[in-house]
Amino acid sequence: MNENKIAFIICTNNQLYFNECCYYINRLLLPEGFERDVIGIEDAPSMCAGYNAGMQSSDAKYKVCLLYTSPSPRDRQKS
Repeated sequence: MNENKIAFIICTNNQLYFNECCYYINRLLLPEGFERDVIGIEDAPSMCAGYNAGMQSSDAKYKVCLLYTSPSPRDRQKS
């Protein structure tokens, strides 16, 4: 287990949304000595299976599962 790694796990079926997540994740300030690992899971049989696969594929001590839904409330036009 890597004590100084944070994994960000994203199940995705849309490359544009995944790229947007990566854009912001890569700009996060991490504690000194820490590294980030961005794991994109595509074509998972289910979200649960996808996130479990991402968790098992990383040696990071800290794992963050992100759910990106679209459209998000901020993207919806107000009536």
